[in-house]
Amino acid sequence: MRNGRFFIFFLLLLISQIEAKNETYRVILEPRFQTKISSEVTTTVKAVHKKMGDSFAKDESLVELDELLFKYNYNKAQAIKENAETNLNTYQELFDEQSASRTQLSEAKAAFSVALTEMALAEKALHACLIKAPYAGKVQEVFVEEFERIEAGKELISLIDDTVLIAKMLVDAELLSEIKVGKVLSVEIPLIGRGFNAVITQIAAGVNPASGLIKVDAQVDNASGVLRAGMFGIVRIEKREPVRSEVNSLQELPLPLSPAFPEKNP
Repeated sequence: MRNGRFFIFFLLLLISQIEAKNETYRVILEPRFQTKISSEVTTTVKAVHKKMGDSFAKDESLVELDELLFKYNYNKAQAIKENAETNLNTYQELFDEQSASRTQLSEAKAAFSVALTEMALAEKALHACLIKAPYAGKVQEVFVEEFERIEAGKELISLIDDTVLIAKMLVDAELLSEIKVGKVLSVEIPLIGRGFNAVITQIAAGVNPASGLIKVDAQVDNASGVLRAGMFGIVRIEKREPVRSEVNSLQELPLPLSPAFPEKNP
């Protein structure tokens, strides 16, 4: 009987010691920032300072549009605003001296308010003629040529910041216990032939009910510029099976009525 119990205990011990498995998932590298800049005004392209693939610094000039008409509109709006301000001050003094009515003062205030708005709009249109980089990065694509006539809303240039890339992946929701924000994963990039560290930054709140997958984002440092947006990679996430308790398992299973290895009579 003792030998039979030992055999069952040893068998359960082997079953409970399950090794961790590596689950493999495909990832796509995307830029941290990706921006398409469109024209806010209808005018002519004056100059294109960057071409596809060029690097640029924050606030560097990328595209210039013809600003002549908008400069004229701004100067005109500024003159109207200054005149409206003078009228308002005059009517305020007259009202204080009871030489002007409250209605006249209200009209002067309204005219000044309209002039301020028109000047702000003219200034915004003028500034829209100089396209500056919102961050440091690279030009993904240029959509216009110099001297081209464009309408408001026309796409001018597409930018990316690839100094940091985001590895986007869909992983099995069963791995939620293994993936946490801040966890470091190793992403293998076949085109490069080596792996890179990726730090998990975001995990979706919900699971896709059809596939059982969940979205995960991991940040990859690309200060060296070796990686390119659009590359795919492979990430392996270790999946650990819960270890069963040998003692509890032994108690749950019924013992055989006869010993597995009957003792020999002396």
